[in-house]
Amino acid sequence: MFIGYQGSYARQEATDRSDVDMVVILDKLSTDDLKLYRGIVKSMPFSDKACGFICGLPEFQKWSRRELFGLYNDTRPIIGDMQAFLPEFTRQDADDSVKCGAEAVFHAAIHNFLYTNNSAAILAGLYKSIFFVLRNEYYLETGEFIHGKKELLNKLSGPAEEILKFSVNTDDIVNFSDFEREHLFTILTEYCKSLIK
Repeated sequence: MFIGYQGSYARQEATDRSDVDMVVILDKLSTDDLKLYRGIVKSMPFSDKACGFICGLPEFQKWSRRELFGLYNDTRPIIGDMQAFLPEFTRQDADDSVKCGAEAVFHAAIHNFLYTNNSAAILAGLYKSIFFVLRNEYYLETGEFIHGKKELLNKLSGPAEEILKFSVNTDDIVNFSDFEREHLFTILTEYCKSLIK
């Protein structure tokens, strides 16, 4: 019923290490459908980079609105119209998306700090994830949905801008000192706390 793509390819920010994030909605989803889909993907070029979201329409229509807000806005359609399956999003859906995303990043950051000694690789992943929260928060403030990191960076200021700078260049975080990683942890968790309140 729908095929689209999202992520770095949809934002035109893909690198040679980027996944190909597909979004597929079927009228209904069975294990046989998944087996067939897996076989199709394995036969395609770049199959090792394939990932994404697949479900049946009944599940999709009952999916959390806060999750669908980001999924819908991040997906470029190829076949079909995802909006045909969804009621119009509300401001509350966007607000819930921001809060839920901030909670998830905050929890993961604290866990990383305490139990993996502020691992650079995990911290880099959290900075990659916070982009989606920043983007949805900007939408709440302005009503404008920005797809790309660099475009959004030009519109932010203060702590959000500082955080997004590191989100754009997450590869740099791996080479940071313990002191620099602790600073990144602090600004990230303080920002998430401000969104959770």
